[in-house]
Amino acid sequence: MNLASILDQAARRHGPNPAVTCGPVSFTYAEFASRVARLARVLATEGVGPGAPLAFLHRNCHRYLEAYFAAAALDALFVPLNHRLSDRELTAILQDSAPRVLIAESRFLDRARQATDAVVLDSGEGPAGLESRLATLPPDLPLPVGDAGPQDPAHLYYTSGTTGRAKG
Repeated sequence: MNLASILDQAARRHGPNPAVTCGPVSFTYAEFASRVARLARVLATEGVGPGAPLAFLHRNCHRYLEAYFAAAALDALFVPLNHRLSDRELTAILQDSAPRVLIAESRFLDRARQATDAVVLDSGEGPAGLESRLATLPPDLPLPVGDAGPQDPAHLYYTSGTTGRAKG
């Protein structure tokens, strides 16, 4: 089963029910699936597709889940990053994983841009942020469900590197 199909099924079954809450922000399953579909569209225009690494540098919130499911919908490789990494560790992981795109929380944009040559997208609400780009897309975009099979990689997690460099 493709990971994106899990969200698609949940949205069909539980559309008006609460799905995600992060502080004052809350979305129903239908709203959440719509946000993921729009994010997947934005990421696809940036070149994220099957097998392409999508890095994510953020604190925990609904945007993590959105990026997780958008990567699954595009058959991309989701690479979550710990925002507590040192600049050296962050750079090493980004060099190793070679993401096409990195989504970063506004407070981490400078670090992200210094650590990689990938396209860095601001997850925030400013004029250049992802929220602005999502708002320009129709809310009824279908959620793509990729073709990844059970043996295809979906995530790339890195060790803490306590005995050397972090390993993916």
